[in-house]
Amino acid sequence: MVVILVGLPLVFVYLAKTNVKALRIEGIFLLSPDQATVFFWVLAGVCTLASVVGIAFVVSSLKLPTTLELHDSFAVLPKAALRPVVLTVKYTAIKRLTVVQVTPSTKMLAIESAVGNSRLLQTNFESVDAFKKFHEALRSRVGG
Repeated sequence: MVVILVGLPLVFVYLAKTNVKALRIEGIFLLSPDQATVFFWVLAGVCTLASVVGIAFVVSSLKLPTTLELHDSFAVLPKAALRPVVLTVKYTAIKRLTVVQVTPSTKMLAIESAVGNSRLLQTNFESVDAFKKFHEALRSRVGG
């Protein structure tokens, strides 16, 4: 993904800088060498903008909330969303807890509730035991 996000704009910059030929697009449009150069620069700009948005998305997803709290009647959990959001979920609002095998060595706890869903990867915990203990503690408080 990083190769595409960084490489594609660079390809169009290279094409714009080295272009000396006319460009025919699908046999419909014929661009002179100067027009083709402008076309490649525009594509380089659009791809650069898309790359910046993509990289910003990846960086923002790395800033997910890291705090998990289990209280007497509610839990504080990260929401399963594109943006980092924290949910306060009453145990009575939790509909289902599911452990999903993501890879042969990684599990994910999927929490479905009336106020939103949460997904917790095993790799975000200090150890496999910490993941299991959290799951067991949450399951006992939910009553399932």
